[in-house]
Amino acid sequence: SKELIEEIKPAQLAAKNLLKIVNDLLEVAQFEEGRVQYQKQEIDLIEFLEKLLGEAELAAKEYQVKIYFNRPSERITVLADIIKLSQAISNLIDNAIIYNIKNGEVAVSVERFLEADKSFAKIIIKDTGLGIVESDKNRVFEKFFRGSNIAQESISGSGLGLSITKDIIEGHGGRIWFESVLNRGTTVYFTLPLKI
Repeated sequence: SKELIEEIKPAQLAAKNLLKIVNDLLEVAQFEEGRVQYQKQEIDLIEFLEKLLGEAELAAKEYQVKIYFNRPSERITVLADIIKLSQAISNLIDNAIIYNIKNGEVAVSVERFLEADKSFAKIIIKDTGLGIVESDKNRVFEKFFRGSNIAQESISGSGLGLSITKDIIEGHGGRIWFESVLNRGTTVYFTLPLKI
């Protein structure tokens, strides 16, 4: 019956959310114990990002957010674990969509970046969303942390995604940081070493 179907849907969603939290907890434990292994291979970063952004289009439509990719003309190659890097970048794109405003935007760009005489690709994910409260900024990458303004929006999440993302980026020899203005949006930057 229709009533039964309507009861099952919230239960399925709750079960899915619980499974994601359990998987995130297992992954965090692996990082903490140093048991995470990276299967790195050469990746065309631009094609890789285009694929991930294409996969995010459905969620973007659901949240009424537009995604833009400022695609560089040059080829940029990195050594990376495809599965783990997909997880990290997808998490950042999902956050930029979910914590955005109706008719908001997510813009992704890539540039070459030199730091301490090493060459990196710098990926920039800029949104027009809720932003981060000033007092929360130092805790964004902590396990289980959820922004005080996010909690008020009743958006579900484990508070583990950004912690895992940071571990993955650092596991690739890069780093991650952000700038944010409350109610104006957040820009996340992260680097990955270039394949020379």
